[in-house]
Amino acid sequence: MYSASIFLNDLCNYKCIYCYRHIGKGEIEKNKVFDILAHLKRMNFSKISFAGGEPTLVSWNVFDVIEYAKKLGFTTELITNGTNKINFDYLDIVTIDIDSLNENMNEKLGKTKKHFIRSEKIIEEALEKGIKVKINTVVSRINVEDIEEIAYWIKTKKIYRWKVFQYLPSIGIAKINKNKLAISKKEFHEKIEKIKEIIMDWDGQFIYEDNDYMSGGYASIDPKGHFYVSIYKDGEYNTIDIGDVLDYNIEKFLSNKYINKEVFLKRSKINYMYFNSEKN
Repeated sequence: MYSASIFLNDLCNYKCIYCYRHIGKGEIEKNKVFDILAHLKRMNFSKISFAGGEPTLVSWNVFDVIEYAKKLGFTTELITNGTNKINFDYLDIVTIDIDSLNENMNEKLGKTKKHFIRSEKIIEEALEKGIKVKINTVVSRINVEDIEEIAYWIKTKKIYRWKVFQYLPSIGIAKINKNKLAISKKEFHEKIEKIKEIIMDWDGQFIYEDNDYMSGGYASIDPKGHFYVSIYKDGEYNTIDIGDVLDYNIEKFLSNKYINKEVFLKRSKINYMYFNSEKN
């Protein structure tokens, strides 16, 4: 179940200090998104995530392209901070960032103090409508001690997937704040082991990814309509453009030297197994 993430714009009403949005690339044209979706379908992709920036801040109606994606047969996901009204029609998954339950920490991270409270309301609304909810968490130097509290909270919710990332300083604001936020791979995995103990009896799907695993393992599309990846070179991570989506077929994508084919296919298999087990 090949999955792609389309980062529609570089505009956001939050100022998250770990953000990797593509500042300076503006927003993708609505018609180009339609073209990309049709092309991804031909490439045998079957799950699409719409992200940003904040995707609900595009100048056109983001829910039009979500409807189109659903009619093409895609599993659809919206990754949002929840500050704007969400149209749940044609959505299969809503994803919210939860990096702390603490108001002051959320403000320190560049969100609003009420981010967690608002997120809980969105989660409940989505679940009431039969929409799956996914939580993304970025582990950095300044919120590392908040992660176990999130784990205890997760256990009380019908979240289908909790995805925990090591902070990745590959582009934009995230790269600027590297010295302030960087956490080692060892520290990240130590925290993961503590989380596993807390949620061992939770029936949701727990996924965690360090920087090495993330690099090259995603089909990510920037606001220009280009595939991009993060690579590690000369002691640092950088985001690089690998070309217009419309110039690719699936064989060319999987054989690109910057794509980690093994990780990409592993992620695809996880999605396939989960969604097909539901059908059965």
